[in-house]
Amino acid sequence: MATGNFARTAVPAARGRVLQYPLGFGERLTRVLETRGSGGPCVLLHGAGARADRWRSGVEVLGARGIRALALDLPGHGFASKGGGIDYSVAGLASFVGGALDELGISEATLIASSLGAHVAARLAIDRCGFATKLVLVGPTGLLPLGQEMRNSIAANLRNQTMEGVRRKLARAVADARAVDEDWLVEEFRINNSPGAHESFEQLARYVETRLDDDSVAGDLRQGGSGCPLMVVWGANDIAVPIGTPEDVERACGRAVVALVPDAGHIPYVENTEGFWRCVLPFVEE
Repeated sequence: MATGNFARTAVPAARGRVLQYPLGFGERLTRVLETRGSGGPCVLLHGAGARADRWRSGVEVLGARGIRALALDLPGHGFASKGGGIDYSVAGLASFVGGALDELGISEATLIASSLGAHVAARLAIDRCGFATKLVLVGPTGLLPLGQEMRNSIAANLRNQTMEGVRRKLARAVADARAVDEDWLVEEFRINNSPGAHESFEQLARYVETRLDDDSVAGDLRQGGSGCPLMVVWGANDIAVPIGTPEDVERACGRAVVALVPDAGHIPYVENTEGFWRCVLPFVEE
């Protein structure tokens, strides 16, 4: 499945300070994690039920390469705006991200994003043709249909933010459930039960159940809508989103680099950070 000689890519040790700050734009709010650098920028987006700091190690790795890297919270997640009056569709989330990046003065970037965040990044790249210099989609929705059963499962996970529900969700996201320690569990539980979070997750769950597959970006990507090189990555043990073959990906969205990260599930950049960046850095820095 993997393409390219990734084994020779040196992944630098994380170093340098990660800045963390709130960002307001209009009536909206998000949180940004950032490393300063002259290269880039790279913008990293998380998936449903997660938050920007899932990408902290990635921000550090890119920062160690001298690349300006930014991760931000999607609305309804982390420390971003929550509750009603927010469009939780893929297009709405892409508009939110675009507004935040406009506020930061970022006019083009490499987009590296996971799961629902990958769907959002692809939509942003299509809607703002020329904005994305490269596009890395990790365990993405929006390329291959999930089907009603899987969409219902994702929606149920979004609605169940009890301690046990969070534990099951995290265990499903990794290849080795022993990676889910109590600190991770408690932090996830508290953030996902913060004021406004339940209303946000309910609205997002309804969207996932009813419209997510309808908002596929595959056709637009196949027609060159993003105007940039594409890489699609899965953890080799991902059970949350269907893993596609290179042929599946090419049929869905045209030419792309396709890779599997060993010893990892749905969030390979967390579970096998070194293996993930060994795959992705050559594409990003090419």
